[in-house]
Amino acid sequence: MVLGGLGATYLGLGVLTLPAFYLLWKNKKSGGIMGIVLAAIILVAFAITPFFPVLWFGGIVGVALAVIVIILIPIRWNSLRSNNYPRPPYY
Repeated sequence: MVLGGLGATYLGLGVLTLPAFYLLWKNKKSGGIMGIVLAAIILVAFAITPFFPVLWFGGIVGVALAVIVIILIPIRWNSLRSNNYPRPPYY
């Protein structure tokens, strides 16, 4: 019962990261904000993982990806555009 609830939570968080990464792909700052917030929520959600050995591998991968997102987004923050600016033309 508990594992099903955790699985549903992790699946929901994974689905919520899709729009964040799409906005990051489009170089939007809103995607960066959404990505950092979701990564922090994922770190908190995976804090319960050590109590369930079945979830250890997924917990390690989830925490690693969340930490990578939290590190990489601020590094490239200045290259992200606000939502009100038009896209630059491609040459």
